[in-house]
Amino acid sequence: MSPDNSSAFDHDTYQDRSLDIGRIGEIDLQYPDNLKDVQAILNAIHVPGSGKPRLEINDWAQRRLIEVQTNMLRVAGRGSNRKVSIMNVRCGGKTPQEMEVLFTRLQALEKSLPSLAGVLLTINPGWESKVEPGRMTERAVELAYRDKWTSLPRVPILPIPVQGYSFTAALNGGLALTEGMARQAGIDTERVMIVPMSFDVEVPSAEAARFECALQNQSHVLTARMLPDGSLAFPGAPEELQQHFHNMLLNPGAVHGADADLDNDTSALMTAYKELSLGRNSFQAHCVKDVVARGGIHPLCDANPHHFTRLQEPGIAEWFAKTKTKQQIDGMEDREFWLYLLKYHAEKVRAAVLSVVNYRDHSMVSQQAYSAAKAIREITGIHIIAAGAADSVILDDGRTLEFIDGVVPEELLEFRMGAALAI
Repeated sequence: MSPDNSSAFDHDTYQDRSLDIGRIGEIDLQYPDNLKDVQAILNAIHVPGSGKPRLEINDWAQRRLIEVQTNMLRVAGRGSNRKVSIMNVRCGGKTPQEMEVLFTRLQALEKSLPSLAGVLLTINPGWESKVEPGRMTERAVELAYRDKWTSLPRVPILPIPVQGYSFTAALNGGLALTEGMARQAGIDTERVMIVPMSFDVEVPSAEAARFECALQNQSHVLTARMLPDGSLAFPGAPEELQQHFHNMLLNPGAVHGADADLDNDTSALMTAYKELSLGRNSFQAHCVKDVVARGGIHPLCDANPHHFTRLQEPGIAEWFAKTKTKQQIDGMEDREFWLYLLKYHAEKVRAAVLSVVNYRDHSMVSQQAYSAAKAIREITGIHIIAAGAADSVILDDGRTLEFIDGVVPEELLEFRMGAALAI
């Protein structure tokens, strides 16, 4: 972590090299070096009024954001069909030592991801140090740039505290910011991919290369978390996995039965976690245009209680079929989005299932990480989603909001995007 100026990444030199490209195709890289444009994006994506989440980007991070946007132009300029990717890592309370581990993994990963233009660290202020609220992770990143750590990736990394943080707010905030940068720079959002990634993920180099290939050739990239021993969770034929994934989304009772005693049956618990490893926001990629058209990631999959409507379909277990109590969907916003895609863009799901990419999550390698309580919460969320209960919600004032054709109602948007975004 100590600086080694003979081989350290020179941030200023890299910035100058990125800016000194001139015209690339039809894209003009003469970009104003002031912060008004960044502020314009933030003003555009934030929903007016209280109670909505907001991104807080300090002056130092705003300068990194301009570099990210410049990199987007540089990558997009390599060819009319080349895609750009932006990584969104949700985190908080990270020390310099922990940050160095992330940087080392990102440094290795970016070698296989020429599409990567930048990394957004969307921070939960509640996870930060009580001694230094809201600044622990930010300062760890700033320290890395100041001291020119040798572990720094070439792509710019910027910390973004999310006020009103939830799992979906962090994802939708990064998505809205990415769309805003692309639109301001004149890049078609169909060529921009958002890559949610967990802090503890490591991707083998061969899988990273496959990920980049899939990202360039598909609208969405489906991934699977490797098992604790490093083996593949789904080593079988792609055609078998396709049917299996459809069952997970449409008929979870056939995969996640309600009769398994996850509290006492270790084998059943590990089988459940194997199934739960597929299609997670720990590491995957989505076309920004597709996610934005939907209204973002389902904002009610935010681990907060909501009055979901109940579709009393056969096969839903008793513990799920309560009619009036508030229920919550814990961390399954990823599976919910795949179900949306299957309903409205089935051909894109088929392409993704046939080229699954594998990764390792170091937060999920100890036996303690595989708790029955977590598995039960996630499986409950899957059943709620598959039953269609989350397609309609009863607000506290008694009104019911419907997700028409799966699109998030404007009243529920956490950040403005798509037609609601004016830059």
